[in-house]
Amino acid sequence: MLTSLSLDAPLRYHRHEIQDRIRAYLRRRGPNVLHIGPLPEAGELAQQLCSFAGPPFEFALLATSEGDAFDNALKLARAATGRPRLLACPGPRRARSLGALSLRGVPPALGALLGDCEPVSLDPIAVERALEERPVAALVLEPVDDELRPLGPSIFKHMEVLCKQAGALLIVDETLTGLGRCGRRFAFQGAGVEPGAVVVGQGLGAGAMALAATLAAGPVYRKAFGGGETFDLHTATMAGNAAACEAGLGLLDVLEREGLPQRAARLGERLRAGLRAALGEAGQVDGVGLLVGVTRPGRGRVAVAPPLDATEEEIDELVLRLVSS
Repeated sequence: MLTSLSLDAPLRYHRHEIQDRIRAYLRRRGPNVLHIGPLPEAGELAQQLCSFAGPPFEFALLATSEGDAFDNALKLARAATGRPRLLACPGPRRARSLGALSLRGVPPALGALLGDCEPVSLDPIAVERALEERPVAALVLEPVDDELRPLGPSIFKHMEVLCKQAGALLIVDETLTGLGRCGRRFAFQGAGVEPGAVVVGQGLGAGAMALAATLAAGPVYRKAFGGGETFDLHTATMAGNAAACEAGLGLLDVLEREGLPQRAARLGERLRAGLRAALGEAGQVDGVGLLVGVTRPGRGRVAVAPPLDATEEEIDELVLRLVSS
């Protein structure tokens, strides 16, 4: 049976390798937090995350939530460009920080939101007009649209070109698609773009610990803050705590050792093919990797995100359950 259908847990719950790493650290009784600098575990995780994402990333700002990671990306953009204005298409759907909600433009019940934040439609012409209207610090882009359809590489690349022409940072929100779920390590890699920053979601904590991150390109981070000595501008008491970092290190190890990004691509094709065959023309199936949106006749739209270590038999069982429920 599948034991994880949550975007906060890329793998099955209770993977022993990850649980064992956390327990082993706690048995050592070392410091879990340190206020004078990053712990060795945090440094190791940051290094491995940057290696996992590849160039141009050299810095990883660890956080305890997607909201904090998202706001770290916004701070980075404003500091690197000296501009306050921020655009997003579509607005971030997972993060709930003030910056993220401001870019979504909701809800009005909160009163005044963060200034100079604007949602913009996912249309290159609309984005180009918004970038030309007045200077922009960054455009936040999610690799899938509201129906979980992946952005084509040509659109992704066009958005990158528009940002470069406007002197704006491209921030890719990978909270839904990152860490192998899209069939690659990160979705932006399939488009051949090099963002200035990437937001990594709470799946980094493997469903066991509160952990998220912002990856920053080396030149962008150094222009904004200098060297790594300014880490305290982006951290909090429990951000980068050792136990959480052990969970993140364990997750990256499993993803690489078992080839789970590539497996997600194969299983995702199997899942979508099975759903399309079962639903026929009456249904609609979209998605990328193991992130699938399904519209069933008379029952509305549902997002499906099986764990990356699911078996083929479990994927087939999931198809039957989705069709019959």
